[in-house]
Amino acid sequence: MMENDLEASVGHRTQTIPRLIGVILHEPSGAIQYANPAAEELLGLTLAQVYGRGALDPRWGLVGLDGGPLTPDELPFEVAARIGTPCTRLLGVRHASGVQVWLQVSADPIGASVSGRTAVVTTFTDVSVEHDSLVALEERRVMLERVNEAVPGVLLQGELGVDGHLQIIYVSSGAREYLGCSPVELRDDLTVLVGRLHPDDGSRFLAELAAQVNRGPSTFDQVLRLRIGDDAWRSLRVRAKSRETQGRTVWTGVALDVTDERRLEQQVLIAQRREGIGAVTAGIAHNFNNALAVILPSLTELTSVVPTDHREMLDDALAASRNAVELVKRLMTVVRGSTQEPAEPFDVVPLLREAVGLAKQIFRNEVALVTNVTITTAPVRGNRPNLQQVLLNLLINARDALVDRPNARVEIDIIAGVTLGLPQVEVRIRDNGIGMSEDTLRRLGEPFFTTKASGEGTGLGLATAFATVRGFGGQLTCQSTPNVGTEFIIRLPLRASEPMATVAQPAKTVLQHGRVLIVDDDRAVRRLVGLVLGRRGFDTVEVDSGEAALATLATAAPFDVGIVDLSLGNGMSGERLLEQLHRDHPTLPVVIMSGFVDAPERLTAATAILEKPIVPDTLVALLADIIRRSADLARSPDARVTGTGDMSHATHA
Repeated sequence: MMENDLEASVGHRTQTIPRLIGVILHEPSGAIQYANPAAEELLGLTLAQVYGRGALDPRWGLVGLDGGPLTPDELPFEVAARIGTPCTRLLGVRHASGVQVWLQVSADPIGASVSGRTAVVTTFTDVSVEHDSLVALEERRVMLERVNEAVPGVLLQGELGVDGHLQIIYVSSGAREYLGCSPVELRDDLTVLVGRLHPDDGSRFLAELAAQVNRGPSTFDQVLRLRIGDDAWRSLRVRAKSRETQGRTVWTGVALDVTDERRLEQQVLIAQRREGIGAVTAGIAHNFNNALAVILPSLTELTSVVPTDHREMLDDALAASRNAVELVKRLMTVVRGSTQEPAEPFDVVPLLREAVGLAKQIFRNEVALVTNVTITTAPVRGNRPNLQQVLLNLLINARDALVDRPNARVEIDIIAGVTLGLPQVEVRIRDNGIGMSEDTLRRLGEPFFTTKASGEGTGLGLATAFATVRGFGGQLTCQSTPNVGTEFIIRLPLRASEPMATVAQPAKTVLQHGRVLIVDDDRAVRRLVGLVLGRRGFDTVEVDSGEAALATLATAAPFDVGIVDLSLGNGMSGERLLEQLHRDHPTLPVVIMSGFVDAPERLTAATAILEKPIVPDTLVALLADIIRRSADLARSPDARVTGTGDMSHATHA
């Protein structure tokens, strides 16, 4: 019940209470000369008991509203007797029964002044019921205020007129925080709130109010977007119920801030959409990778037999195939949510300078590039080329946002700091371009989402950037304002100084000898692998399933190494076959071949992982090394080849 309703209830109750009016006559000294029967009843004392008792007699137990004793200057009798003016006051008096009663006392001076004092006639009525009701009302008011302060929102009560106008009659103290206006402002003029609603929500809110006129008891439940000052839109859920009282339609409800809940809901929807896109992407990338696993090695092999004067088309086909391989890698990065490239220690500072140097060549002085480097070194651990690509992509995106903008400018800051007690390096890339809307920001990083025209972007650049930074254990965030600019912030954990990795030299192709079992359910892939190895002196046997591989190993001559496709689709999976081979043939080295290794920790029994599409020379060099180590094992039992948990990781690059 709101305060207005409670006060009305108290007033209705007190009007029905019969009134006794006590009358007491005081001498100028304060002694009582007379008390009427009503006074005797109200005080519980006879005239004989009160006769001669002074107004300041402590037996009265006089107290004020705060429960404290009254001073003489606060007594109505003393004011009237000394000053000669009437005085009225509410005070507590001890009844003869020992119970405290509350009296409304009026004192009026009468007669001539004697020694500066006059006689006084005092009249009083018992208002204990009203006092107790007001105390209860105050307790409820305090309780309501405490509830208001505890509720994460605003309590509201309003009266809806027949013209659809809503007059606010009560607003809790949270209005300033959640609605951006004071309770008084809201009661005086509801338009101070409606004017700051999102245009779509404001018209919908007013239309719903109009629809509620004469509808009878009903419920209002809407989520409204409200802007407070220059802040972003906040979401308020307004839920209220109506009731008819004394010919009025009164709405009582609450407005709750659900901004975080709506943001989380959007994030869940985006995550679900990304998960669905990821599942489709994984399937497409897998099939695409299988096709490239045949195309790229075949083209590579043809370079050794095609005459030089016919190589131009072949080189173009190889370049296109390698571009397709890079596209598949980016797709896989999006699917995984992080990169799967080998990590190495490197310094971000020179990497950033390299990326800025490349960007300057691309920008051709059309955009001012300003670099602010406040640190000399920032060691991190991850894949260096991938991070360089992220930096370059962000710089190019900044340039694209500056087309036809005056004073086009990109600033790059690199600083060191601490977040959650951990040291980190922070790279900020800021432009004064066209900026992005809130809807665009919400979808930022979503695979295949792009604001560029058709044919100008795949929507994978930022998706890959987010995944790459997560792979470093870091965070990529973005802040943007339309027509003001955009800032991307990369935060990476700093690592302790350690030796920087060296670039491995490509292996030379040499003729080899060894017996290899190839297990792949794709006929074209296993045939190509067999052809590549056969041309280099290996003896190969090709099978299309795990069951066929186990049967072959049980009956055929021993093999030096096995190559197993992780994504076997015929019966036994590649992962299960690896486990079976590790148990039944523990001395057989096994190379896992796959375009997508989701959980490498489950492949510790493998000697190496080979990424599709394969490069013939890389495959041959890997197998030659494995066979050589097997030979060392035969001569020295201390050498180990399989199941070490320390896998080599060969790629197509």
